[in-house]
Amino acid sequence: MDLGRAGLRIFQLQSDQADELHGHDNEYQISLPLSGRLLMQLNDKIRPVDIGDRLMVCPHDRHRHIATGQTVQIMLVGIDRPFIEQVAAEQLGIQQGTIDFARWDEGTIDPFRKLAEAAFATTMYGGGDLLKLQELELEVAHLFLSLQRGNQTERYHRSLPYVQHPALKRAIEMIYDDYTTDLSLDRLAMEVNVSKFHLIHLFREQVGVTPSQFVNHVRLERAEWLLVHSMMDITAIAFEVGFGSLSAFQRAFKKKYGASASEYRQQFFS
Repeated sequence: MDLGRAGLRIFQLQSDQADELHGHDNEYQISLPLSGRLLMQLNDKIRPVDIGDRLMVCPHDRHRHIATGQTVQIMLVGIDRPFIEQVAAEQLGIQQGTIDFARWDEGTIDPFRKLAEAAFATTMYGGGDLLKLQELELEVAHLFLSLQRGNQTERYHRSLPYVQHPALKRAIEMIYDDYTTDLSLDRLAMEVNVSKFHLIHLFREQVGVTPSQFVNHVRLERAEWLLVHSMMDITAIAFEVGFGSLSAFQRAFKKKYGASASEYRQQFFS
């Protein structure tokens, strides 16, 4: 799944197979075993990697995956070097290019599973929504910087915003004013003068949803009002409130209200 400046992939090796020794010149990549017995080579070292272990491949490292005795599944999560270094520089106020990740680490893979599920749903059903894709890119950066040990770890955790920020109020006002347009994370962050990463975490911590989820909430509230208080065609309503397709609107509406738009309307006009 290609998110633009980040991506996720799951691949499988049959018993005793291996991919070629290779590198990524301008990308950081985390390898996460999902099943089976796996050996991994990083430069000149080979070691077993169990479920819960992570291998960080930095630009210019050489690596390969080796299945031993049974089929293995591996999740690969990659992110462009300039992008994650830019996020770290904006978030931590450090000079770009000074990240130093540990190559071997361990911990739960659940955050990466959830990220993969969200990315799959967005790319399959979201029609490439720009705001969601940008949020997912930044979520990948967040997982790299917060979960993979490195020289940034302690400073990064201290930098996350947990208090009310005036930019949040402005962002919410802007969404209510412009929810019918194709809002992007870049535009929202620029208008309220905070980084895109900060904006996502302000919404998560203080509203409980991401900016794109909040946009959908506002759009669906307006759609519900139009269904009950107007005779507009449902397709027209979907586009009127800012959805890019009728199918995306129908899925979102049923998830929120437990009924299709037509079923919901019938409750008031039958």
